[in-house]
Amino acid sequence: MLRKPTPALLRHGSKGFSLVELLVAMAFISLLMVGMLQVYASSLKGFRQANETVTAQRNNRWALDQIQDDIQSAGYFFPPRPMPSVINPFVILPNNAAPVTTPPVPGPTDEVRYLADQPIAIRAQLSAVPAANNSISVAVQSGNLTDLQVGDYVLLMDSAFESVVVSAVTTSSGGGIITLDTNSSVGQDPATGNATGVSPGLASLTHQVGTDLTFIRPMQMVRYSIQGVATDPSNSTLLVPCLVRQQGNFPSGSDGSTFNTWAQTVVVAENVVGMTVDVSADGGASWARTGVGGAGTAGWGTITTNLNNRLATTPLVSVPPYSSISNAAYPLWYRFIPVALRLDLTTSTRQRLDQSSVTGIATSSNVYRLRKQTLMIPPRNFTYGL
Repeated sequence: MLRKPTPALLRHGSKGFSLVELLVAMAFISLLMVGMLQVYASSLKGFRQANETVTAQRNNRWALDQIQDDIQSAGYFFPPRPMPSVINPFVILPNNAAPVTTPPVPGPTDEVRYLADQPIAIRAQLSAVPAANNSISVAVQSGNLTDLQVGDYVLLMDSAFESVVVSAVTTSSGGGIITLDTNSSVGQDPATGNATGVSPGLASLTHQVGTDLTFIRPMQMVRYSIQGVATDPSNSTLLVPCLVRQQGNFPSGSDGSTFNTWAQTVVVAENVVGMTVDVSADGGASWARTGVGGAGTAGWGTITTNLNNRLATTPLVSVPPYSSISNAAYPLWYRFIPVALRLDLTTSTRQRLDQSSVTGIATSSNVYRLRKQTLMIPPRNFTYGL
């Protein structure tokens, strides 16, 4: 038989927490949650800072790899030939105004320009024995003949080696016909001996089917600089500091420091906020940048003076007087001295980071973290005479 609960038992079983107990419990839980949130926020900030720093470091390494491979080809001229009256085929323009970007570029930056022949990414062979000196039939293995331009060089790589000039291109399935320039002014003048290294049309009709062909775009000016670029398609007003490579045909007789016509512009890396380029004429023992106070061509003038002073004391054995890099008669001055280049590249994080623990930075400041790396570059085509 079930017993009916007494009022005393009902009162004892229904007893709960008092308001004071609930408030104390909520206070402790709130303190615990605040502590957990602080730990989580600190961990999240540390992860974000580490990720941003690694990204900046990776951008720096990527940019250095790209510019190293390219600058090492500075001074490449093939086939070898006398240069026209070109002054300064290698130029450093220091202390250029920093572009207004986000993140901001902290100060003036350098740019480097050099002149070189650029290989064209086409693999091809002769598909027929030449019948005349003004054209060749070509079979293409890779690339596209439409990439050729008037004035490009074609090198026939066999025992009867020749280098000829493109006048026109007619494409067909798997290849095409290249019309050659037969104007004697593009090649060697037998009367004077002046040579450009290329022939006016074919000199030999003995080239056989299967002869490998190499294609060269001559006299290309390449420029590396830091510019503000709108990399976000949805926001054309937001400019990001980028390392930019530009290339264009170099007009004969023009000075590289005033060349401003670019056919190609490629962004190499984003968030590059600093670039310093220096040149040594004694293998890195001393640098020509010392004491540079001007910007652009003025700063290059100071570098030129410093280089000329070093060239005057550099022993040049059995070579012409390369004592001035501004001498148009001897533009390839860097062939006969131990030239080295030093490149300092600085990249930035994309977002502001708290650096209050970093020495020299105000405790309340949120700034962009910078990563700087230095690279020594010995260009492959410099110092031929050693």
